[in-house]
Amino acid sequence: MCCIPIVLCAWLCSYISMIPDKAREKPLQMIQMLQTPAMNPDPDLNYNERYALMTPILHKLINDILPVSKRVNYINYVPSDKLPSEVMDECIKGVFRRGWLDMKSVQTLEYLLNLCGSDWFCDRCIEAMLESSRLEDLMKALSLVFAIFHMDLEHITLSLLFHTLPRLLQTTGYHNLLSDPRGNTLAKLSVMILVSAQNSKNAEKDTIPHLRRGRKRSRKEVELEDMEETECRPVKRSKSSSLEPQLTLDSEGFNFDFLTAKEDGETSPTFDTKDPLNKSLANLMRLMNALSQDSQVSPRMSFIINFVREAINCGSQNAKFTLQFMPPQMVSNLLKSVQGVFNNRHILQICDLSTSIGRKVATQAICQNSRLQGPANSAKTGTVNST
Repeated sequence: MCCIPIVLCAWLCSYISMIPDKAREKPLQMIQMLQTPAMNPDPDLNYNERYALMTPILHKLINDILPVSKRVNYINYVPSDKLPSEVMDECIKGVFRRGWLDMKSVQTLEYLLNLCGSDWFCDRCIEAMLESSRLEDLMKALSLVFAIFHMDLEHITLSLLFHTLPRLLQTTGYHNLLSDPRGNTLAKLSVMILVSAQNSKNAEKDTIPHLRRGRKRSRKEVELEDMEETECRPVKRSKSSSLEPQLTLDSEGFNFDFLTAKEDGETSPTFDTKDPLNKSLANLMRLMNALSQDSQVSPRMSFIINFVREAINCGSQNAKFTLQFMPPQMVSNLLKSVQGVFNNRHILQICDLSTSIGRKVATQAICQNSRLQGPANSAKTGTVNST
């Protein structure tokens, strides 16, 4: 409804900028008419809300053609002679240098987030955070980025899990960002953001459930649902696509049905399969499981181990949520690649002992650890006896 006045106003402003001052009277009158609210609008069309969104857009369009004395000086967070990436780098580096966030930086970052989207914003923040290799600088940047991400915690968390982390894990050029101490810092931030988003969602459901009802889906949620619908359709696989495993929710070897597998007499684990946070976390775990099958120890493997360790350290309840989507074979893959990386206490916290599958995986992993400790204990005993 209100999009037509914006289009007409944009055309009239462009027309006015090319004609002399004497011929501007009529176009200006037409622009004035476009700003007039409609009489007796249909209440079912949400006209008042649309008009409230249209008015500031028209004011900004008209502001450029007004005389200098009548123009409103809007705060321009991104100057016309700079790219958003340049403004972002200057702002985020200034925040890291000071060690705290001022109001101007918050407003600039919020404007860039709304302008460029959560995927772009998350990528820039992560890359800026991981530029330094000093542990003190990384910890300071970690706390600041964690605070910045709370500007839009839900969407930035989805971007981190669904876009940024898979890109860093699958692109060879970014593997230097996954080596310690950078990789450990990234894993710590990922778990902190994930736990914060989950706790915020739970608190929101408990306190104000009526506000979540009927809300508009975000673009990230639409992408996740479209991806799931596409995978459910039967499609022909080309030869090129069959060379690489498709790391998606319903790929062979990992899906929600596999997670809910149970034996006779057991109850299936309950979780919301439509929740975008669950979908993103499950997709990330699927990717980590595929990468953990690589026998070569790499920065990617180190990041996966750090991620699991940080999930364990965040508490039993939060660890249960984070690790519930972890494929059972992933524990064995990590222990085969890096022997003894998890002790028995870690294994018992990772595995769900309430299910038979979890108990079997825990038993196999503990036996695998005991085989490694056996030769070491035998050698130590032999040394003592000879002494």
